[in-house]
Amino acid sequence: MSSFQKPAFLQLLSKHLASYPEMQPQDLVKLCYQRAFGAAHFCGEMQQAVDAAVQETAECVGCSEPLLQPLDVNGDFYRFSLSAAKQLGLDILPFARAFALDSATCTADSDWFSDALTALEELSVQGMFSFPPEQMKAYLAEYRAAGCPSVSHSQHYRNLYRPHYRVFCGQVARLLPLMIAITQKRAALPQGKRLSVALDGFAASGKTTAGEYLAEIFETDLVHMDDFFLPPALRTAERLAESGGNVHYERFSQEVAPYLQQAVPFAYRVFSCKAMDFAGSRPIGASDLLFVEGAYALHPRYRENYGLTAFFDICPESQQQRILHRNGAELWQRFRDVWIPMERQYATDFGIQQQADFILR
Repeated sequence: MSSFQKPAFLQLLSKHLASYPEMQPQDLVKLCYQRAFGAAHFCGEMQQAVDAAVQETAECVGCSEPLLQPLDVNGDFYRFSLSAAKQLGLDILPFARAFALDSATCTADSDWFSDALTALEELSVQGMFSFPPEQMKAYLAEYRAAGCPSVSHSQHYRNLYRPHYRVFCGQVARLLPLMIAITQKRAALPQGKRLSVALDGFAASGKTTAGEYLAEIFETDLVHMDDFFLPPALRTAERLAESGGNVHYERFSQEVAPYLQQAVPFAYRVFSCKAMDFAGSRPIGASDLLFVEGAYALHPRYRENYGLTAFFDICPESQQQRILHRNGAELWQRFRDVWIPMERQYATDFGIQQQADFILR
């Protein structure tokens, strides 16, 4: 079944037509193509994406257009303006790497695209666009006959609006506001200082995936809160009844927290919940950026050491589905009866979600 919804499509078109009233049939089809396929049309390697973005940014004229423009009403698709990024002085490299990674994971929505093309033809007859409906009909007939390939902007659009951007969707799109804030704060860091970013949230909300992704595109290290599993000797009834007590916060305070603001190398011990013992150590470099992911990352004992914070939320229904798929029915019962209630008590008692800089769903 197609996910196409005409009211949402009309809202999308109206916003873009308000900013770009001279859009031609070709440009409207491109807008639909971007919404349906994201970055899927890019098939190169990461270095190619980086080189292309750097070159294009250098050649484009900085402008004051919005840095992010939604391609749907839910915030799942965005256009990221290279011109606006240049105007703001943003480091383009992490966004170029993100685009390459996004192109390898985004999924096409051909049914939505087909419905959108039909709607374009209907709306042109209703006089929504600045050109006659015959022009849209002729363009779509030729475009469909060609097999609906990837399409570029019209020369008329290029001359008027000088488009320079990258398209993002899904998981990557929802991280863009956080990525922008990271890039801006990192650029303003005093020498020798480190920006540490906490990624807290509920089980199965995407913290680990996001942390690994962000560490890769920013080329830096990632600390996992799972490495601070509470040892059996500390798992007393009193400790487990404590809000935020289901993590070895004392050891995190000693081995990681002192380095969250200082760009120096360090290492922390990794506790294996399978072996119920320490399993080596994890070295952390001297980068000026560090990510910490996992539940209890924003424990009050050390959360003031972070420069940015994000909370990953998830509805109970989606949480159950993801945990069942990821961990199976037996472990789901453990999550349901023990770990999830602990996480939600911690989040509620300490106002973790309310105090986070970003809420990601």
